[in-house]
Amino acid sequence: MRNLSEYLGIEKEVLEKTYSRRPANLGEMLNRSCLNHPDKIALVEENRRISYRNLSALVEKFSYTLRCSYKVRKGDRIAILLPNSIDYAVCYLAAVKTGALAVSLNTRCSAAELHFMIEDAEPKVLIVNHDLFFNIEPFAKKYFSPENIIFSDQTKINDSSPLLSEILSDATPCVEELPKIDESDIAGLMYTSGTTGRPKGAKISHGNIIANSIVLSFVYLCSENDIDLILAPLFHATGLYGQLLRSIYMGSTCVIPHKFQAIDAMQVIEKEKINVCVAVPTIFWLIMVHCDFNKFNLSSLRRIVYGGSPASESFVIQIASNFPKALQINAYGLTECTSVATALPPSECLTKIGSIGLPVPFSEIEIIDPTRHILPPGEIGELIIRGPQVCQSYWKNTNSTSSTFHGGWLHTGDLAKKDSEGFIYLMDRKKDMIIRGGENIYSVEVENALYNHPKVLEAAVVGVPDKIFGEQVKACIVLKSGEVSDADDIRSFCRLYLADYKIPKFIEFLNTLPRNPAGKVIKEKLL
Repeated sequence: MRNLSEYLGIEKEVLEKTYSRRPANLGEMLNRSCLNHPDKIALVEENRRISYRNLSALVEKFSYTLRCSYKVRKGDRIAILLPNSIDYAVCYLAAVKTGALAVSLNTRCSAAELHFMIEDAEPKVLIVNHDLFFNIEPFAKKYFSPENIIFSDQTKINDSSPLLSEILSDATPCVEELPKIDESDIAGLMYTSGTTGRPKGAKISHGNIIANSIVLSFVYLCSENDIDLILAPLFHATGLYGQLLRSIYMGSTCVIPHKFQAIDAMQVIEKEKINVCVAVPTIFWLIMVHCDFNKFNLSSLRRIVYGGSPASESFVIQIASNFPKALQINAYGLTECTSVATALPPSECLTKIGSIGLPVPFSEIEIIDPTRHILPPGEIGELIIRGPQVCQSYWKNTNSTSSTFHGGWLHTGDLAKKDSEGFIYLMDRKKDMIIRGGENIYSVEVENALYNHPKVLEAAVVGVPDKIFGEQVKACIVLKSGEVSDADDIRSFCRLYLADYKIPKFIEFLNTLPRNPAGKVIKEKLL
């Protein structure tokens, strides 16, 4: 199978030289960027700006406190439950610098889900803000003493719990040496979304993150002059690994809004002259259909990266029309591979619509049948991935580890095919494939057709039980603001793209699609 580096003309010697000079761990990665760009702005959060020199100093101070006051040792866990912010970056980098595992807790999770993750990870310290603490307060005292709960804002629950700002202003150098940290050491636990059961903690190593950063520096055509806009949450692989840490590796700048609003995003793009943005297609749709879209100068955008849901033909064409100077990159990845595994070259965005591209540098991808034999082009099977950015196991979950990781390969559970040129097309999750009267129907294929409808903003397809056919196709649709449609219109449109048996029998119009805290559609709620 072809590799993206070959397609983009990246010389093997350049890749190997870059990789051979990689930092040993994330602490060294930050130190290098601080040394090379001490006065450059590393992070922007509203009116707060912080240079690489100051970022490194804050990380150093907090790591002192974690080691000396909290007795954090290599292998301990530190839980971070914070919104997107500079504080999040400081806490994450300080945690991994001590050799601890940073546990990225999802701020959108329910109390029950957070309870499971905290109980599973057994963190020694919790870093949280006042608002999010109330979601876990009923059980937090079971796992943390008041002294081991650090509040990031200026309000704390009791006098025993310190403020992060106090720690950073009062910290004194620690006499204890930092532990030796190798690239094989685990940097963090990131819990999967749990669409196939309870969340699993993917053990992401320092080496996984650094390899991912190197890979994306080539795939996203990055430079130290980039200004990234992070719209994904930092508890998600895209935001944390794909943008924040990749940007720190490059020595470039990240702008971190607290939350996404289309109007705010456009204001930031114009003000900060953002040139790189990574998000799901829905985010870009919400920006493009906003009534004030044409009031902003967004011409600074040079690379638009999307993934996580189908990119329809109409979406790709609309991006090309609204951002004519921007390169489009359709990417695919998972938490377990630290962010991105494949990407579609910008030159093919209009000719290979629907493809998730080719394997990224250093990676291998195969399509296999249930007996683990490699399938030829055109045949649909399970997509498996191998490479230095792929993690090797889950935290305290031997059953899931053994079923997902075999001989260094990550078995994704995603069904895919490749064409004669090696370009990969994602078809479905194994569990989401619909079997109607013995015919296999891939929900992604139907969703792609629905996304081509000019009035459709979002779509999700599921199989519902049927006494005669076994299953029938059901489509749940969110229309763009102000648009009106009906089931007959949708079915007539689908006939342009789909065989009769794939056309949805049932169509339901919704205001929003139900999503889990990671933003993935919860298809069980659509049945």
